[in-house]
Amino acid sequence: MDLLADRPVVHPTRIDAVVWRGRQLTIHVRGHRWWASPYEDRHSEGAISLVFNGLEDGRLFTDELQPDDDEALESFEVLPVSDVPWAQASQWSIYSSGPIAEPLVLFSKVHDYLHQTQALFGADRFLNQATDLSRFVATVQSSGALVGQGPTPIRDLICTELERQRVPHNVVQTVPDMEARYLVRLGDSAFLCQEAFADLPD
Repeated sequence: MDLLADRPVVHPTRIDAVVWRGRQLTIHVRGHRWWASPYEDRHSEGAISLVFNGLEDGRLFTDELQPDDDEALESFEVLPVSDVPWAQASQWSIYSSGPIAEPLVLFSKVHDYLHQTQALFGADRFLNQATDLSRFVATVQSSGALVGQGPTPIRDLICTELERQRVPHNVVQTVPDMEARYLVRLGDSAFLCQEAFADLPD
């Protein structure tokens, strides 16, 4: 993250290889030596490895990793999770004490927020039983159920909608697991990880 802030990517930059071992992903890059100095000769090539340890949830679209793409890092960025509200640890659980009359409205509120913020996850990540809409509807139209879990913005979305629908509910704070420290984006690919660094050549 510090390297990218100090040395913006300059093309041509190509991805030579992607190596995935356990919870480590390494992207080997070749091209203009933008990481060395902004004044490097554009015709001198070098190599650098981008290493991501402690991989968490994410997605990697392999069709975007084309060896002849000389602008492969055009949309590459590394962000601290503290700057990405939806990516923070789930520390809130919301329980209803009555049926939700319009469950699909609640689902759409969460879905639209995640889409607008380019989140990695869908609503099913945060809403109980929402991998199957009919099951989600049946669950939250019961007399009481866990509606969802998530970080503060998800909690606020769910609670605001439950209040609008006048559904009695309770909010419980939970102790989250260790959260990822970084969100990495590369094109449409994105993932969370504990550590991100550049392995610079000698």
